[in-house]
Parts: sequence; structure tokens; C-alpha cells
Amino acid sequence: MPLLRSLRRQLRVSFLTGLAVVVPLFLTFSLLRGAVRLLDRTVGDLPAHYLGRDVPGLGVILLIVGIPLVGALSRNFVGRRLVAWGEAVLANIPIVRPVYKGAREVVHAVVGTQEHQFSRVVLVEYPKAETWAVAFVTGEARGAVAAPLSGDHLTLFVPTTPNPTSGFLLFVPAAATRPLELSVEEAMKVVISAGLVLPEGEARSARGVGGGG
Repeated sequence: MPLLRSLRRQLRVSFLTGLAVVVPLFLTFSLLRGAVRLLDRTVGDLPAHYLGRDVPGLGVILLIVGIPLVGALSRNFVGRRLVAWGEAVLANIPIVRPVYKGAREVVHAVVGTQEHQFSRVVLVEYPKAETWAVAFVTGEARGAVAAPLSGDHLTLFVPTTPNPTSGFLLFVPAAATRPLELSVEEAMKVVISAGLVLPEGEARSARGVGGGG
């Protein structure tokens, strides 16, 4: 019956819509709860020992206060020496060295100082012509790298999906790239989601690319 088919279709659409709302909320809540519990376990029995009772969420509070404190301390002379000493120790541990170095470079690129962060997001033809990849501009080719190249070249980082901590370093003519109206954070969401998350700005730019060919 048409009415029964329509009801089934409406029920299916409603179920999928509800699933799309509930699952992200559930996963977010679960991750936050797990993070809070992990931080509280890291604090250990200190609240109970000094305050006489457990304080739920104290680990999160200490993290929020501790990160800016560590940042402030690491900006002075003594703090910089301590950070350099700690990095030197980690650099001499074979298994830990590549993990720490990779994580540090990614964090510096995304939220670091102006000298280390991605400046903007572009599209570049990679790995072949008429195939476009999201790339992050890290700067301009200079020195020994730029010497054999003619014209202005950009240094690009093309991340892999869904793990943006690995990728490819490209030196591409500036004229061969096409800018995207995306922030670094929005572009990271596109990469991590394997293209399932497409902000409106990217959709407009993507149509522009198609129209330009």
C-alpha cells in the first residue's frame, strides 16, 4: 500500500536522522567522560589525602591550570633550558624519539608560533594531473631547495587520511595551487573525516576548481 510504504520511508528517514544526532553526542560524551576519568586517575589519591574526599573533575581543572602554567614557565630562561634538556633526553631514546618528534611538529604546525604554523590551505594537483589534494602551506621554498627551481615555489604539506600526522612534503609553483576558503581547523576536519565533513567554503571552492577545468 502506498500509505504503508510512505510510513516506512518516513520511519527510516527519522531513524537515520536520529542516529546522526545521537551517535556523535554519545561518542563525544563517552570520550569526555573517559578523559575526565583518566585525568582523575592521574591525579590519584591526592585529593582524598589532602582534602579528605575525592573531587570529581579535579584532574581536568589541574590540566586547564597546568598547561598555561607550563607554557609561561617554559618561556623564561630557566624554563627554556629545562625544556631543551628534556627534549635532548627524549631524542636519545630510540623508540620514543620519532613519536615525540612527530607529535611535536604537528602540534607546532597547528597551534604553534607564527614561524611554525600552517599559514593557509590550498588545493594542489597530486599525485597526478586533474587529481586534487588538500595541502597546507608551511612557507616558501628558500635556500638550497629553491636554488634549482625557477620562479616562486611554495612548501606544502599534504596530509594522509585519516591520520594527518603523516603525509608528503611538496615544493610546488605558487601559480599551480588554488586557495581554499578554509581555516586550518576546518581543513583538518576534512582530512580526518575522509571528506565526509565538507564545510560550505570548501564546497564553493571545489565547484570553482571544477569550473576552471
